[in-house]
Amino acid sequence: MTTHWSDTGFSERFFAAIDAAGLDKAALTIDTLAPGDHIHAMGFVATKALAQAIEVPSHGRILDIGAGLGGPARYLAQRFQCQVSGIDITPEWVSVAQQLNVLTGFDDRVDFSVGDGSALPYKDQQFDAVVCQHVTMNIANRQQLFHEVFRVLKPGGCLVMSEQGLGINGQPRFPVPWSTDGTHSFLLTPSETEGVLVANGFRIAWIEQSAEQDLSGYTRFLAQIQAGTLPPFGSHIALGDAVLEKIQNAADNIRNQHIMPFLLLAHRP
Repeated sequence: MTTHWSDTGFSERFFAAIDAAGLDKAALTIDTLAPGDHIHAMGFVATKALAQAIEVPSHGRILDIGAGLGGPARYLAQRFQCQVSGIDITPEWVSVAQQLNVLTGFDDRVDFSVGDGSALPYKDQQFDAVVCQHVTMNIANRQQLFHEVFRVLKPGGCLVMSEQGLGINGQPRFPVPWSTDGTHSFLLTPSETEGVLVANGFRIAWIEQSAEQDLSGYTRFLAQIQAGTLPPFGSHIALGDAVLEKIQNAADNIRNQHIMPFLLLAHRP
């Protein structure tokens, strides 16, 4: 999993892009960082949509699995006035997330650590909510992942997922944002995902397709790439080489039903 996202020069590139965009590092906010620290289809818009499904009490605690650069975790901490822990398997991204926490003043509410969602370093029943955004595609053992999520959730806690599912027409064309050649890509259909969750004790509240929304985000991204109008600072910084081909394939895979994006809410009874 680490191989696809690891990039030892990423931190320097990311902060250079912030400088190129004219952003003042002494005055960074979750809004000014949003174009570059929400690394998934639809970006910040998708994080806000996911947040609408989250159920967390005042002063509760949220876990973000596959937290990336930390944009969603910081937004959730602000929106719900709660503590958020983020875990990600890519050390370079966790390092940047921790630095951004300090620069934005969130280091007292949000923490990040390097780790695997299939072996969570938390005690039982620690969290009121767990979120995953475009993460499970890179996790082979869904059984173990959802077992771990169930374990760390408090009774009555919720799991909210926004993910890329396998469509009805088989495996997608690569490269895509989460895999260059199919290595470390482990798509399940939405119904298969639902089945693994139920087998691990979850109750599914609802599951809905989000193909139209994701396709809209990819289409806008493509238009910027093709017009040469990508901003100096944006999510493309994290996608590395072959950005045009990755985004074009992601859009085509949705259109041709090789990918079925979905949003899901489940509870631990």
